[in-house]
Amino acid sequence: MNEPQNFTLPTAGMNIGSVAIEQQRAVAEAQGKLTIAKSFPRNINQATQELLEACRIPALASQAFYSVPRKGGRPDTGASIRLAEEIARIWGNLDYGHRELSRDNGKSEVEVYAWDMQTNTFSRRQVTVMHTRYSKDYGNQPLKDPRDIDNLISNVSAKHKRACILAIIPKWLKEMAEQECKLTLSGNNTIPLAQIIRNIVADFSRFAVTLEHIEEYFGKESDTFDQDDLHELTGIINALRDGAKPKDFFGKADPDQTKPSGQKPTPNEQEFAKLVELANQGNKDRIQKAKAYYQLTDEQIADLDACLAFGDGEPND
Repeated sequence: MNEPQNFTLPTAGMNIGSVAIEQQRAVAEAQGKLTIAKSFPRNINQATQELLEACRIPALASQAFYSVPRKGGRPDTGASIRLAEEIARIWGNLDYGHRELSRDNGKSEVEVYAWDMQTNTFSRRQVTVMHTRYSKDYGNQPLKDPRDIDNLISNVSAKHKRACILAIIPKWLKEMAEQECKLTLSGNNTIPLAQIIRNIVADFSRFAVTLEHIEEYFGKESDTFDQDDLHELTGIINALRDGAKPKDFFGKADPDQTKPSGQKPTPNEQEFAKLVELANQGNKDRIQKAKAYYQLTDEQIADLDACLAFGDGEPND
């Protein structure tokens, strides 16, 4: 078990009495959580069955893997934050998240944690998040809007939260969930694997990635792809949908040609839901790029504009 570390925070300008009250409240809250977890322990057999059933849902399986590019080698592909959160939800008696410890001088100190309250196992990371955003034209630009800073902290914390969750859940549970998601992605033998692979390969065209790029990446023809290759393809396409560049995975793919030639693609239900989430977060840049990239209906554009206005705290006209 990893014991929590003690942090010494500056007290200048603080109301010491308020700090003491808050510390007492936090201790009481933690003790209450531990008591509840001990009183209502998880049912391992029930949780295992529920997780298997969840992993058989295509909507979860399609988001279960994520790939991170590595220079000079194949990317690391593993469980995504979405799968980790679903495992934590079903396993039960887990508390996880992030909290900002300080914000000054253009950076934030953030603590990311996961806590199994039943076994009192704790995993934590402390991360420094610089308040900057990189752009191709202007390099690192400082962020001023608090909402942009909050979104940046959430995005940076997500991958560390995933690592903390996976550090405290049983390894066999994670491997079981990954294997079941792979079976779901492959169609459980009800849909030919070759057809599933052709569908996902076709989805790469919206990122200017061709079949030749994919076959060169794997070093074999797509007709010979297996379940492990499908697992890796799914991780890569999820990374591209979240903003990763094609050149990070496919060296010869032009990262600037992210717009398909000819007719614009129409977002599916899952992709549009992601756009709505970004709009609710006030992410204007991503929404403007999405409008230029996708073929959106007037109703979809109106929905995104309304969500942006809501995210900005401004009423609609």
